[in-house]
Amino acid sequence: MKATNNHETAKSSKEPPSPLHDLGETENIAHMNAPFRGRPFSANKRLSDDDLKKLEAAIPEGEALLFVIVGDLNIHSKYASSFLAVTDQTIYGFDPALDGGVRTHPLRHVKRAYVKRFYGNAMLVLSQDDSRKEYVDLSREYVQFIRFSYKVASIYDAAANFIQNVAEGKAIEDELQAMDAAFEKQFCSCPQCGRALIRPGAPCMNCQSKNKLLQKLGKYVLPYKNRLLYCLLLSLITTGVSLLPPLMTKTLVDEVFPNSDTRQLAQCVLILLGTYLIQYGVGAIRTYQLRVTGDRIVADLRNDVYRKAQRLPMRFYDRSSTGSVINRIS
Repeated sequence: MKATNNHETAKSSKEPPSPLHDLGETENIAHMNAPFRGRPFSANKRLSDDDLKKLEAAIPEGEALLFVIVGDLNIHSKYASSFLAVTDQTIYGFDPALDGGVRTHPLRHVKRAYVKRFYGNAMLVLSQDDSRKEYVDLSREYVQFIRFSYKVASIYDAAANFIQNVAEGKAIEDELQAMDAAFEKQFCSCPQCGRALIRPGAPCMNCQSKNKLLQKLGKYVLPYKNRLLYCLLLSLITTGVSLLPPLMTKTLVDEVFPNSDTRQLAQCVLILLGTYLIQYGVGAIRTYQLRVTGDRIVADLRNDVYRKAQRLPMRFYDRSSTGSVINRIS
């Protein structure tokens, strides 16, 4: 890991070695923020400059930041910007409703960590109960550490398992893999509507702006605008022609049959015959043109998807099954 300047190199050389190995550069989607003191960390959202300053002020130099979970509630169940930060030594809860805006808890002092769910929100609880029973002994010392909404409850479940397992002496590197999987699962669903995404962090087609979607599809439709305008003209012709049969029916009922006018009857029959021939003939041409145009637009889309698939790195195919790739292309 390269240092930014000589001063930081000298300062880092004086720090005690951390039990966490050098994570190095990664392409994990949860590593959306800039590395904290040279180390990448996972997060479910991009942190603001104020949040990064809070981390700088609260975390000592000798600790390595592992992950951050950004929530939307304070300890009093009011909407506020709060977040949990976990290092290799300490658990930090940043909440504007707390005295000083932050609380800490040593990682090694935790015996049991779990998420307690309430109506509409949940809370991370750190307990001294080491009985391993199904129900927590509330007579033992415990801390209601930080509150959050159900939107991030699944990540907090993984964080509670991480905290408890690391406190029991399990390797941080192994537990971080489980946390990365929890973050990736969070990014696989839309935070607004909950629908599954085609890949972690992909834009949701259901929640995406309709204008943006039309702009993306417009580049495939515009090359065939003349053909589509021609089909629109044919639609107008078939619509106009379809109005003649009711008019002829009126003429037959009101004029031809009462007067027994055979000459006018022959005219009406010929007009109806010509109307149906024109209507079905023009309709067939319009259907054919629309089918050809639609197939060409779909072919252009598939060609672009195929070209994109040729440029994807090999690690994408290592993580994706053959069936899912074929399903996306087809």
